[in-house]
Amino acid sequence: MKFFYCAAGPEGEPVLMIRPQIREDVVQDIKHRAQQKVFAQGVVIGDARGLIFQTEFDIGEQLEQDLQRVFSKKVSALQNARVVPAVKSDDLVA
Repeated sequence: MKFFYCAAGPEGEPVLMIRPQIREDVVQDIKHRAQQKVFAQGVVIGDARGLIFQTEFDIGEQLEQDLQRVFSKKVSALQNARVVPAVKSDDLVA
């Protein structure tokens, strides 16, 4: 699954979309109308302890705060979610 996060969307509230495919035109519309230009996107992976959000950008702290403060109250599956940076091929140890 893929995700897109915006710290403050058009209405001022955080936006989190989780879908198999996220349309680029929707992302661009949110980016254009966002009140706060802080974004993250990446993939969501499930494991035994909960969901893992692998971000392509390094704003994991803001995303993690909103996951706990806002989204976990609306969706119980996000209560134990955590954020990690995506692993780049340079970071892999042979």
